[in-house]
Amino acid sequence: MKRLLLLFVVLGLVLAGQAWAEEKPFELEVSVGGSLNDYDDSPNRAAEYKSQVDMDSSWYLGGKFRLDVNDFILNLEGRYIEKEDQEYSGSLDFRRLFSVKSSFSRFWHRLDRDLMKNLQATATEYRGGTFDTPQTSPLYPDMADVDGDGIYEGASAAVWHDSYETHQKYGIRHSFWTNEAVLRLPALPGIQIGFKHRFEERRGWDQARTLSKCSSCHVAAYSRHIKEYTNDYIPYIEARLGQWTLKYSFMYRSFNSGDDVPRHVYLNDQGPAPFGTVNPAASGFPGPGALNYEFGDDNIGDEYPFARTPDSEKWQHLVKAKWDISSFQSLNLGFVYSEAQNENSDEAEGGVGNLYGDFGKELEVDYTAFTGNWHWRFRKDMTLTVKAKYHNMDGDDVYVDLPPYGFPIVDENGNDATNFDFERKSAYDEDEFILAADLSWRYSREWLFRFGYELEYTDRDNAEEHHVTEDTTEHLFKLGATWKPRHGLKVKADYNFLYVNDPYAYKHAACPEEAIATTVGGSDFTPVPNLSDSWYSLVVYGRRQAETSNQPEYAHDLGLKVDYILNAQASVNAYLKYHYAKNNNTDGYDWEQDTFMGGINLNFIPNEKIGINIGYNYFWDQYTSMLCSAVYHG
Repeated sequence: MKRLLLLFVVLGLVLAGQAWAEEKPFELEVSVGGSLNDYDDSPNRAAEYKSQVDMDSSWYLGGKFRLDVNDFILNLEGRYIEKEDQEYSGSLDFRRLFSVKSSFSRFWHRLDRDLMKNLQATATEYRGGTFDTPQTSPLYPDMADVDGDGIYEGASAAVWHDSYETHQKYGIRHSFWTNEAVLRLPALPGIQIGFKHRFEERRGWDQARTLSKCSSCHVAAYSRHIKEYTNDYIPYIEARLGQWTLKYSFMYRSFNSGDDVPRHVYLNDQGPAPFGTVNPAASGFPGPGALNYEFGDDNIGDEYPFARTPDSEKWQHLVKAKWDISSFQSLNLGFVYSEAQNENSDEAEGGVGNLYGDFGKELEVDYTAFTGNWHWRFRKDMTLTVKAKYHNMDGDDVYVDLPPYGFPIVDENGNDATNFDFERKSAYDEDEFILAADLSWRYSREWLFRFGYELEYTDRDNAEEHHVTEDTTEHLFKLGATWKPRHGLKVKADYNFLYVNDPYAYKHAACPEEAIATTVGGSDFTPVPNLSDSWYSLVVYGRRQAETSNQPEYAHDLGLKVDYILNAQASVNAYLKYHYAKNNNTDGYDWEQDTFMGGINLNFIPNEKIGINIGYNYFWDQYTSMLCSAVYHG
């Protein structure tokens, strides 16, 4: 009913506009449409950003309005599909001395819900015994009919999950509002002063998951309410002084996380399966996915916050300069310096300490960058563009103060080993250098060739601390051509080859050496004979030697696009894209990605009022990597 009322209002504006057109110059355009909606399976995949698929039908209302009176110009435009899918914009200009622009948009983003059922894949009848009926003994707190065959398994399965969720469907509403005002003073020709503001709001529900004890062995999920706000304030000044154009801008950004912080009851480190009657987990046990290293005040467990997004602030200075050396040459230079600060890292709640922040200071990341671009048409048929960039990132190091382990432990030298405090070096610290050159050659009226090369070098300061690659060098080679054999026909082809020396990788990430050998024909892994006398960190984590990565060592990219204008009313275009990437330097397996995209589109415009577009697009992707299944049983 609301949509029909709005439609009548729009039609009324059209009629009023026709009468007004005799006195005032203006233009008015109204668009009305509708759709029938349906979906199969999960809309989170096929319609991730389409909110109206949940509706059987939906309207489309759009319009444009322009008013041009003397020195005054007003433009308005908008569209409305439903409350989660709308967009509006407007601008006002007075004698080019003062102008204002504003826009608002909103869309819905569907999010997945992880059922986490795969985490119980190892709870089978082959471990811990089986029963025909549920067991009420505290010795079997994780007893369940996992595969629905009437047999209750468990008791020894440490890979488990709990769901405390209050919502089943998740999604975020994104709202954006941007504004800009520009002032040009006649007394200062070439100078303009401006101010920009950008506001973003994210509201909705998302799934929050927390891990306990040993990585992903024990997982609990909650419904988390999202209510986040971001504000950007950007004053700037721009000056055109002869051959030079200079611009300076300052940005202040504030991010406020007003969402509810979920809290989880973590139990002690002795596990959900009680050892006799001395384990506090035997009473008051909330679920088999809750373990942690610290007792609560009640000797059973305590509640801690998790999945918290901290409030933050950012300050940025940006300087740009352009020098028009001649009609054939130009030089662009840039400088950026920014500071991003975590506003909550010096806070604690109820003595929680590092789980909530409380690092004693507001953590900060500094960013500095220099850029340059030189464009030179040194021949009538040749153009050279050279680009360069350097950036540095520097993050604060923090001292992490952890509570001591609750039981006496000594190392191999008899020293106390219950203190796990450490200094965490920043993973942000790095230097990056980029140098690129592109050459364009107009061989003839029909042919245009493109050649390019780009070198990128990244040096990570604390790579050893975080077990990642210390430095990476990338070489990118580019070839391209454009062919226009006849009027209305254009064929464009491109080929890029990427070679990476030492791709970014995580070292000592998975698999003992013996297990790596097994995958390439070696012997099976034999565990340490007496696990009870061995350090857990050495037996499990210390044996991990495999280097893993999801970055390519080399990649090929091929592209082909054809545009053909058949006549004044019809045109057709087709495209093909192929991407192949591989990394042979990972341990025990090869990382590989194979992607193909293709499509064809036909456009037909029989008259000024009607336009028809028909298209087909195809996408295929194959991704090969190592899969580590959960087989750990505590």
